[in-house]
Amino acid sequence: MNKKAFYDSLVVSFLYVGLGTISVISVYPGSLFYGDWVIFGFLLTAPVSFVGFAIMYAGSDGYWLALLAQGCVFFIFWFIAYRYFERKYRDEDSE
Repeated sequence: MNKKAFYDSLVVSFLYVGLGTISVISVYPGSLFYGDWVIFGFLLTAPVSFVGFAIMYAGSDGYWLALLAQGCVFFIFWFIAYRYFERKYRDEDSE
């Protein structure tokens, strides 16, 4: 296991999916973080927040289900990012 790839993918995944999760939770006006920035946050993170947004759009009481979906998306994105960084660092070492 490449530790640099592991930590870099963890940080990238946490920041990207975390922003998407905050955007998803902030969809409704009664939310703590609600504001005009939500649409930009969602557009920036649309690939990882699509499912969570659909859950929140279906009903405002789906916070826990949206968080569960975003948690699953986090682990999937983390795995993909790890594989990408691992291949990138392996190619850099071989040159």
